[in-house]
Amino acid sequence: GLYDALKVRKFDLIISALPYDATLTRDVLYSQSYFNAGQVLLARSGDARIQSFMDLSGRKVAVELGAEAHQVVKRLARDKGLAIEIVAQREADAAAVLLHAGQVDALVCDRVTAHRYLSQDPDLYIVGAPLTDEPLVIAARLDSPVLMQEVNVALQTWHENGFLDELVRRWLQ
Repeated sequence: GLYDALKVRKFDLIISALPYDATLTRDVLYSQSYFNAGQVLLARSGDARIQSFMDLSGRKVAVELGAEAHQVVKRLARDKGLAIEIVAQREADAAAVLLHAGQVDALVCDRVTAHRYLSQDPDLYIVGAPLTDEPLVIAARLDSPVLMQEVNVALQTWHENGFLDELVRRWLQ
């Protein structure tokens, strides 16, 4: 509904944790990414055995059943030839409970969810870079190139002066 409302001029921009969609580039203008919400690997602090995804072979990894994290772990384990025991839970929070309790070695979830878990449990940390890229962007109508240029200038300025990083710290950590 957001794209339809944009098209009929109910508003000028979509700024709503909007993922980039390459199939819509003929319909809307997208800004540069302001946040990578990709899948990340969480582990418990003090567990020096896990420094990257490759260190998960022979270990248990919690995911939300059927979520993108579940698919990412299955694909990466297969592609890298890793023997990972995937412990799928119906709810993402149940997977986090398993990690907190030490019943699994790691958890894979999106970066926004990961920051919520980090704020609730200081003994967790994100291991390495995101496993996937899921850029969040702003969308405008095709007839709004000047507006999109201004949006991109603002995003670039905020990136350079640390304002975007401050927003992540303030609202996600």
